[in-house]
Amino acid sequence: MRLLKVLSALVLAGSLAASAASIVERRGAVKTSGAKIVDQSGKQIQLTGMSLYWSIWGGEAFYNPATIDWLVRDWKINGIRAAMAVETSGGYLNPNNRRTQLKHVNNVVESAVANGIYVIIDYHSHMAAENTDTAVRFFESMAQKYGDLPNVIFEIWNEPDTNAAGSRYEWTDIKSYAEAVIPAIRKYSNNLVIVGTPQWSGQISEPVKNPLDAAKFPNVAYAFHFYACSHGTSNLDPTKVLTKIPVFISEWGTTGADGGSNGKTCLDATERSANSGRASATEWFKDRIDPNKLSSMNWSVNNIKEATAVLDTNEHELSGWDPLTGLSRSGKWVRNMIREHCAADSTTCPWLGDTLVPKTHEVPATIPALEFVSQMGTAKQTDSAGGQFLTNVGNGDNLRYRVHVAAPDSLAFRLRLQSGVTATISVLVDGRVLDSVRVRPTGERWAWFQGLNLSKLDTGIHEISLQFATDEKNAFQVSALELKKQGVRIQPLPAILDLSAFRRLTNVGLGSDNDSSPMFLHNFLTGSQAQYAVEAINTDSFDLQVMAVNLTGKPASLVLKTTKNLSQVRSLDTLEVPADGKSTLFTYRFAFGSVGLQYLQIVGLGITDPGVYVMEIGAGKAVGRKVSSFRAGIAPNLRRIGDRLELDLIASSGMAKVMVVGADGRQILARQVEAGAMVGLDLPRTLRPQWVRVQGAANAVLPVPPGF
Repeated sequence: MRLLKVLSALVLAGSLAASAASIVERRGAVKTSGAKIVDQSGKQIQLTGMSLYWSIWGGEAFYNPATIDWLVRDWKINGIRAAMAVETSGGYLNPNNRRTQLKHVNNVVESAVANGIYVIIDYHSHMAAENTDTAVRFFESMAQKYGDLPNVIFEIWNEPDTNAAGSRYEWTDIKSYAEAVIPAIRKYSNNLVIVGTPQWSGQISEPVKNPLDAAKFPNVAYAFHFYACSHGTSNLDPTKVLTKIPVFISEWGTTGADGGSNGKTCLDATERSANSGRASATEWFKDRIDPNKLSSMNWSVNNIKEATAVLDTNEHELSGWDPLTGLSRSGKWVRNMIREHCAADSTTCPWLGDTLVPKTHEVPATIPALEFVSQMGTAKQTDSAGGQFLTNVGNGDNLRYRVHVAAPDSLAFRLRLQSGVTATISVLVDGRVLDSVRVRPTGERWAWFQGLNLSKLDTGIHEISLQFATDEKNAFQVSALELKKQGVRIQPLPAILDLSAFRRLTNVGLGSDNDSSPMFLHNFLTGSQAQYAVEAINTDSFDLQVMAVNLTGKPASLVLKTTKNLSQVRSLDTLEVPADGKSTLFTYRFAFGSVGLQYLQIVGLGITDPGVYVMEIGAGKAVGRKVSSFRAGIAPNLRRIGDRLELDLIASSGMAKVMVVGADGRQILARQVEAGAMVGLDLPRTLRPQWVRVQGAANAVLPVPPGF
């Protein structure tokens, strides 16, 4: 399923730019064929890209979508390498750092997939064989998560060096390690695996003589690393080494092997003349790499004081680097070299045709879902009226948009979507979570759901990200993201309150039943709170009215409160919302103690299931929205809580027959019920599939959610 979603995403991204198609879409997963690395059609392929620096020591800052976006669009890379630190301080072997390191890797993989390029998950270790079991578990989890993506390549040991006793790892040690790790990957993925080689992956004559058994371990390439100021090409005669086994240059540098701490580069013949017996970067590519179409990843994307870092030490931005002032000497050479490869052979370009240029939206704005900077895991769909939206949106997926704010302002986020679940969608601004949107099931109707906060955005360009986390893979369809100006609005009384003009929402959603229906507060739980700023024009008493509905089938309460200074809160009344699933109108006679700014609060109490709704709040104005307008026409919803099913027949009327049917067609139970309320059904414990059939007031066949 994930593969289909990603391929759909690549097709979608390609459709947004004239003649655009990503390299992964065009050429598929890479693999070995004899001593060559080829694409899905068997044609030799040459990847030319960048390696990120260690995912520690400041290098992790560039494990960032903005960095990878820029490298694709401006540098024309077709591959990126995530060099996850392992043994070093802060690395993966320390359990306290493991989650952070996985997050860095995930960021790179998902950004690469969104950009349609290849990505190497590099176990950046010098002593991996000392902790083989940990490596096995790591790659098994990575393969399970990403192994069906054609973009992903696994590099299982960066540079074998010396073991804990100080002895150098021989090829037999490395080979045994590979024979233990590769089967863990093959449980879930047939993608290319890169195996390290002796002497910091700088010596491949032994793997040529004694490679892994290709029948047992297919689709394996061998790593070769070189640094131009330290290594010569004399021992790399193509007839002896480079053309005998599949070779992938997963790391190389324009400097000495220490990363260029002396500040020197060896870019051409004039620079390498002082390094007798060595070869310049130009010679490496002209004489060895390009004639054999070897794939290579340059070390590294960073701004540290090492000559091999491609950024100037004064460049602190994550993207948008000026090629004249933002890059180091090495960076300028490498950028030009990668761009020249794309110009010389368009089949190696990250995009065929114009690279996708994301649209920047002026705030306030209603942004069509398809106008993203990048996305993960979704697909485009067109409705019967010709409208387009994103479908297959589910757990782990994300969408990113670019906006421009002309002047600082408080903004509210709204999403137009169809939802099959109750969930919370995170809203990030420039990588930081600023808001969340709580949603509820909508059936097949489109509805708006608003965020819980008012977020102040400063002047300038910002990236808005939506992150979806549910138990379902395909839980949502998304039509639009809206950013609207909405400061804290003080509502004069008497009035029916605009529920969207809140001062603060806590653990409660704001949504609608469909596009045109009024907003309501949904999914109250104990402690959920909605707060509104109001202006009392006098101290006369008036009726405060609240219309609420309880769909949980259990008793629930809402507490009305008021405060003038936000510190001394006065409780007014406790509304006991009956568990009959019908709208209830509450009236409380009330008078403010003073005129001017006040705050009204409504707080959930004794609610354990998300199913209590507030439809209207009126102060001095009569409310009267009918619950029939709420959820009208929606097919029955079914929810499971342990051994109990709750069937929502509120939008229906009359008598209905409800049956629970097993996988073998056998009727497990049947009941005649009166619609217009919540119906509770107690189920026997079973792991077998079951269905609920409703006949009469609302006809439907609904699969029973798993309960154990």
